[in-house]
Amino acid sequence: MKRFYLLLITLLAISPLWANITLESTIIETLNTPWCGFGYNQWGFARESDGNTLKPWNDALWNTTQERILAIKPSLVRLPLMRSWFNSDDNGNQLPIGTYNWNSKYMQAYYKIMDLYKEHDIKVMSGLWHAVPSGYLEGDFYESDDFAKLQGDLLEYLFKTKGYDKIITVYAPTNEPLGCSVSITGWSNMCKKLYSELQKKGLPTNIITGADSWGDWIWKPAQYNSNELSAYDFHNYLNDTPDDTYNSLYNRTIEPIFESNLANIRKHDAFAKPIHVSEMAPIGVPFIDWPVSDAPAYCRIDTYEYALGFWDYGIQLARSGMSSGLAWGLDGFEQNKNAGMWNNAGTYGGMTLRPWYYTWQLMCRYFPREAKIIKMKELENRKDLRILGAKIGESDYSFVVVNRRMDTKSDCATITFKLPIGAKRFYLYEFNPAQCGNGVDLSLPYKVLDSESMENNGLTVDVPLESGVLLTTMPPLTSGSQSETDQLSIDFEGDDNFTLIAQSFYGASISKVTNPRKRGLNVSDNVCQVEVKKKDEGFFYLDDTFGAIVPLNNIKISASNKFLTFQTYKNVASKITVAISIEGSNTLKGCTVDAIARNWQEWKLNLSQFVGQRIKHIAIFPDRNFYQSINTNTYLSIDNINLVDLGDGAIDYQDIILNEIDNSLKTSLNIDFENLTSSVILDGTESVINTEVVSNPKILDANKGAKVCKALMLSSVATSSTNHSKFSLNPYPGILLTRETPNLTFQVYRQNNICEGKIEVAFKSGKKVMENYSLNSTRKWLTFGIGLTPYIGEIITNISVYPNLNYVAERLGTEDISFFDNFVLSNAQIGGAYVPFSDSDKLFIVDEVLHVVGAEGATITIANIDGTVFHYADSINNEFMIKVPKGVLIVKLNNKRYKLIN
Repeated sequence: MKRFYLLLITLLAISPLWANITLESTIIETLNTPWCGFGYNQWGFARESDGNTLKPWNDALWNTTQERILAIKPSLVRLPLMRSWFNSDDNGNQLPIGTYNWNSKYMQAYYKIMDLYKEHDIKVMSGLWHAVPSGYLEGDFYESDDFAKLQGDLLEYLFKTKGYDKIITVYAPTNEPLGCSVSITGWSNMCKKLYSELQKKGLPTNIITGADSWGDWIWKPAQYNSNELSAYDFHNYLNDTPDDTYNSLYNRTIEPIFESNLANIRKHDAFAKPIHVSEMAPIGVPFIDWPVSDAPAYCRIDTYEYALGFWDYGIQLARSGMSSGLAWGLDGFEQNKNAGMWNNAGTYGGMTLRPWYYTWQLMCRYFPREAKIIKMKELENRKDLRILGAKIGESDYSFVVVNRRMDTKSDCATITFKLPIGAKRFYLYEFNPAQCGNGVDLSLPYKVLDSESMENNGLTVDVPLESGVLLTTMPPLTSGSQSETDQLSIDFEGDDNFTLIAQSFYGASISKVTNPRKRGLNVSDNVCQVEVKKKDEGFFYLDDTFGAIVPLNNIKISASNKFLTFQTYKNVASKITVAISIEGSNTLKGCTVDAIARNWQEWKLNLSQFVGQRIKHIAIFPDRNFYQSINTNTYLSIDNINLVDLGDGAIDYQDIILNEIDNSLKTSLNIDFENLTSSVILDGTESVINTEVVSNPKILDANKGAKVCKALMLSSVATSSTNHSKFSLNPYPGILLTRETPNLTFQVYRQNNICEGKIEVAFKSGKKVMENYSLNSTRKWLTFGIGLTPYIGEIITNISVYPNLNYVAERLGTEDISFFDNFVLSNAQIGGAYVPFSDSDKLFIVDEVLHVVGAEGATITIANIDGTVFHYADSINNEFMIKVPKGVLIVKLNNKRYKLIN
């Protein structure tokens, strides 16, 4: 076997111990995997918003779905059928075995998808969801001759009448028999009868796979049915709890477990038959099918983290020797299941492409079936870089690299590929928080990289932490096939001809909602609403907050339809803007008008100067009045958007100018209140916190800044409960935490009483870290901090400060004042609640034993740096000793905290 060599030169920007490490990796093996490629599971229907009701494919929805499928270009698709689709009459009454309704509305919808796959030679894993119409509890029918006949009759019709014999290459008799009260012997007997039925009918017998389950059912089919099976398949979702899910993906358990599955199958069946992972996702099923709003980001299918997880999963799966990985799923399922790269039922974002579409589209397209999977040597004893390669045909190559955060010795890997394959043109796709797809375009943007000699010069790419790149010599996706029209009519009663995208950096949300005032000009049931909530974080200018409506067809402005009409409704009076983005133009064209409160108004925009040009999207700005923050939710509803031919009363367009704000992620944070560059949002609970920038109450060497933040707590009611009111700093649009500055420090000053405070850092992923601090002195600036090293690679979106956890409003109007300054990310080694040792305190560690001397009767709490408490005692003796783990410890004695390193 000819070996190709790949050199990875990885420069790690870290401490001197790890700096400038050079690693050389060879392509150690071209796997013998019968590679069938990446793909997905599919329900196959257009669905109403209830998720259950079949909706006929209309032209707009079908064109969009077809276009996206061809952009993904899957190698293998799992598309099972329900028995009721063809073995029931049009009223849902079950028919006897041997009598079938091949032209039911369900089968017609199924054929539409299958004909597309037939036309484009996309292979299909067929089968039945269940043996009985009711599903799940299969019963005695499962092992019967009748069930074998029903399956044989189905395949005979699909092969001989519909001509799907060239694309149905795999057949899994039923979905997940292990979960449907079927025994392994019952499943085995069913397979044997099916095999005999196919032989009797003269149909191919080399298509049966199993057992479509998990656990020891992955290899038991090889024990029982190696003669009847031409492939094996199983389902694998990661653990159902978020913590376990996170660890199982990051700890790389997928690759060795799958290798073990392959070895167990080969013990009983030595032939190199394909092994399919026929359902897969980087989290557990409950989080996918029915979304949990407060789940961490990696457990929400519409997040960046989930998309990167799919890339990671695909790499490990292919390296293990599996033959395919079929994602769950394409565009949603019955029972309103949300699984999908988008949702054709219109719910949960509707037709907007989710970030994981972009990573999975690249894997499907550029690691096609019949490729030779290349297993490369990865970094020794490291888990941060995942690398997969493939040779496609005689001369094409694809490589994908993901840089995860499990080993945080590197913020960025600089990788040089060197291959003795002569001059090559590579296309580079980068996936990172700033470039993870816009929800509409069918592919990520790419760069063209030319190399005169891959062997001598190589190709160098940067792979930042928590991001990935894909390199391929295969040509990029060509322009889409959207139909072009001059007809634009969006009324939000359906979901077929548009998608909605919010400009979330500015705090906007956009959705289809019930009409808030169904009278006057507008009596529609549904409208589109762009909203900014008073507690949204991360925006500077409400002026620039907008949502976008994107038509799914190419809308060309024509001489006969050159006026845009629309209706608006505003909850509070303000100036609003509606504008269009014209293809080829860098500015929005629209109108700004005065909207009255709580009434529908109708407007018409003159677009005659843009005849012959295309509309990319329509932007809706709910409030063009500048605000730093807002005290109420503000929203704008819009409906009945049309291109028309009559222009009476039309408004001439204006260029809509947006404030120039840098949306790129920062890696530094320094809030000193001299020049406020982050919005401060208040969030009072039991009492009210007022914040303002004021003069420094005591300019000292510790803090010579002229301006600081004053936090005034003032209760309007008397209460004896502990207060947890806070104020928040929201760095815009986010701060990427790097290894160079992994600690957050800040300063606090109080004029009178001492107190306990708390700081909480929230990340875009949904994770939070918090730590208390103790103010034991007054009238001087004290510095505190919180160590964030475990969160390197995360994006900070919010810093919340609780000024006084001990604040009690014993009487009406009780005041409490704290001053804060200099919130800085640095490499300073100050702990989350660090105070210098006093002469009277004696704490030290010897041979992993913590000694506390002279603190008799004190309350002691010992915690890890992440805040996890592992020892507490409310009264210790004069010489206290306890064995402690390695690492950084936070020890609290009464109201003092110490940071120690074991």
